[in-house]
Amino acid sequence: MFSREEKLAQINKSPKFVAAHDKESWLSIFSQDAIVEDPVGSRPVTTQAQRSAFYDTFIEPNQITFHVQNDIVVNNRVVRDLDVEIKMKGSKVMVPMHLLYELCEENKKPRINHLAAHWELMPMVSSLFANGLAALPVMVGLSSRMIKNQGLAGVTGFMAGVGKLKGKGKKLARAFFQACEAKDSDKLRSLFVEHPSIQIPYGSADESIDSMIQNYPSKLNISKMIEAGLTTTVSISFSTIGDESLKQGVAIFIFDQYSKKIRELTIYSE
Repeated sequence: MFSREEKLAQINKSPKFVAAHDKESWLSIFSQDAIVEDPVGSRPVTTQAQRSAFYDTFIEPNQITFHVQNDIVVNNRVVRDLDVEIKMKGSKVMVPMHLLYELCEENKKPRINHLAAHWELMPMVSSLFANGLAALPVMVGLSSRMIKNQGLAGVTGFMAGVGKLKGKGKKLARAFFQACEAKDSDKLRSLFVEHPSIQIPYGSADESIDSMIQNYPSKLNISKMIEAGLTTTVSISFSTIGDESLKQGVAIFIFDQYSKKIRELTIYSE
């Protein structure tokens, strides 16, 4: 649909317009029916009015800088591995994130049709309060803006994803990589629901448990892990047999609401 450079140029408009506090330009990067999940697990923002209220609440009062480590572009999707620096009235926090952008064509131009922002709310709040008393006016201001711009329903929706997995997502993600490395097919099967969706890499046909073990990279390291809603994302680096060059990727695990087993697994890599 569009070149890699055009896709990256479109998503790079977001940090540019955020830094410039250019609200109208920021709103224009999304399609008319775009969905924003920020953070993942919160109630999705689905209308232009809701995106406008989101901007007024979380972007307008703050200085936000994106520190990008890696971008993965596959088909109509871009996965961005980054840290976001947020300065709020004398307080500063650094928030580890994975961003998943889905792009579409609208009026012959690329637009963001879906943004899923994977980050952890409670560690961010803890980091904010590490600034001491300077954090109090920040939290009071944020709470008042949320109620003013989004109402009580918006506040409830924003908090909806907190604590759904209670750390279990990270534990199961680690267990997945350990079972693959040990070639323990029984353990691996126990981590998944029946008939899961597994794309390794994204865009390929669904993999089986046996093929995952057979195709597991010769070397794989995991680093950043983020748990948001019913999802856990993991930064990975790996090399394969016959190709020792180090590749970067992001694994996205989605867990069943009830069993907490893996329902979907997608690994993005170029």
